[in-house]
Amino acid sequence: MERLALNPMLAIDFAKEQLIADTMGHRDFSGLWGEFKLLEQLILKAIAESQVELYSSQFRQHLADSIGVDNIAVSSIQSALRSLSKKQIIFKPENGTYEIEDALFKEWIMDEA
Repeated sequence: MERLALNPMLAIDFAKEQLIADTMGHRDFSGLWGEFKLLEQLILKAIAESQVELYSSQFRQHLADSIGVDNIAVSSIQSALRSLSKKQIIFKPENGTYEIEDALFKEWIMDEA
């Protein structure tokens, strides 16, 4: 924000990118990412991209192909979602879809993971 105030000609998108980069520099998102199981990582990517029905047969097949197994049970996805929720990585508003708690972590997932 200070950069934007000192230089009003600075593009807002660029200022946002700089702020995110500065903030992420103080967080170890890659270390956090490494603590997750592969299934959890794939689910987090899907949630970050907000493009998928988490329990659909198509998505479950995508997960299975990515992990190298024949299929992924709905219960495995439910277990991964519970684990991520307990760790306060994701949340689900009432009658909503899963979201990532930390907007900066979501940005990191979309850009780096």
